[in-house]
Amino acid sequence: MKKSRYNLISGLIATVVVTALLLWGAISVTNGDPWWFLHRFDARAEALVIYWDGDVTTLEPGDSAYETVMAAFAAAMAEPAGFESGAVLTEAAIRAHREEDRMLEVRFAEPVQTHTRHPYAKSATYLVPLSEGHTRLRRVYTFLGLVPYTSGPLNLEPSSFDALVQAVEGAVSVASAK
Repeated sequence: MKKSRYNLISGLIATVVVTALLLWGAISVTNGDPWWFLHRFDARAEALVIYWDGDVTTLEPGDSAYETVMAAFAAAMAEPAGFESGAVLTEAAIRAHREEDRMLEVRFAEPVQTHTRHPYAKSATYLVPLSEGHTRLRRVYTFLGLVPYTSGPLNLEPSSFDALVQAVEGAVSVASAK
C-alpha cells in the first residue's frame, strides 16, 4: 500500500513539474523573454519627453520631475493588465500626438524588455498616448521604427495608469511655471 501511494504522489509531482516547465517554455519562446514571470521594471530612461498640446518638455535624470514620472512609469509597466496584438499607432497618429495632442515618450539608451507573459517586443522607446480618447484605453506602445511603427500595446492597470498621468501632469505644470 505504501509503495502505490508513493508512486501516485511522485507521479503527480512529476506531472506538475513537467506541466509548469512546458508552460514556462511556451511563454518564454512566444515572447522572447525567459524572465516573463518577474513583475518588475527597473530600467532607467535617458530621457522622458512629454508632448502636451503643442509644447514639448524633456526630462532627464537629475531633473526634479524625472524621478516622479520615471517611478510612475516603472510601477505601471511592472503590472500590466493585458495586451492588444491588433492595435497600432500609425506614423500619422504619432505625429499628431507629438504636434498637437498629449503623449509621453520614454527613451532608453538600449532596448529594454518589459517582463510580461504577453508577446511584447523589447524596445528603446515606449509611447504612452495621453489624449482624452486614449487615456481610457491605458495603452503603452513599443516604438520599433518599423511599419506599422509600433507593436501591439500593453494595457495598464487603471490605478497605476492614473498615477502616471498625474505624474506627467505635475511635470507639465512645473515646466510651464518656469
